[in-house]
Amino acid sequence: MKNLSLWVLTITILSISCTNDFTADSELKEINSLEGSTSKLSKSNVSSFAKNSLTLQIDQLLSQFYDQSTFDSESILSINQAIHPTGNTTVSLVAGNLNLTNSSIDAIRNAVNQSQGLFELNVDNPSMTAAGKASLSNFIENIMEFNNGDYQSMLQSIALYQSNISTDTSYTSEDKCVILAISSIAGSSLFYEKKRGDKDWDTAIGNRDDNFIPTDEITFKTVRMALLSGIIQNNL
Repeated sequence: MKNLSLWVLTITILSISCTNDFTADSELKEINSLEGSTSKLSKSNVSSFAKNSLTLQIDQLLSQFYDQSTFDSESILSINQAIHPTGNTTVSLVAGNLNLTNSSIDAIRNAVNQSQGLFELNVDNPSMTAAGKASLSNFIENIMEFNNGDYQSMLQSIALYQSNISTDTSYTSEDKCVILAISSIAGSSLFYEKKRGDKDWDTAIGNRDDNFIPTDEITFKTVRMALLSGIIQNNL
């Protein structure tokens, strides 16, 4: 199936504005949307993951996306339009000065393929402080460089990072809004990436489907980078 299934075609675009909704209390709620998950990832390790009512909606969309998508360009563009803030944050790859937020999926895949697992990124948002932008760029770099398969530890690290950001008075409300929104997307993406990897493995091995090709690491990282950079260019 080339395109993402019907749910993405009828999706309601979420308009997200930065407010003070991201508080320490709301950000440390239990992940209600992960209740009853069949993932091999232990829910207890992500139970403090930051969520509010809006990020729960995003989490549900990402759950469907990772379960149903073939990760073609059209489906990735569709999910980005649905989950990303309408803000003015851009993410660029320092090497080659590639603006990832305004790049095609093919350009992002090529950058990931040539990265050798290392990413030096620059985040730009005129409403954020220098410290906030530096923290976010470092966070995205760490998420992109993650490849050791220890999803539990990474999700715990994201939850701790969000907790620290929420309570750190040196960051402005705008810093917190952008950082917590993108880090929530990162956490949900990694959680469902793990589930999709397990599902693909079961399909290829458990059902002995010799014609099935599991999602490869480059594809997962391409999707991860696209979701974190919030691509805006409708370039297939």
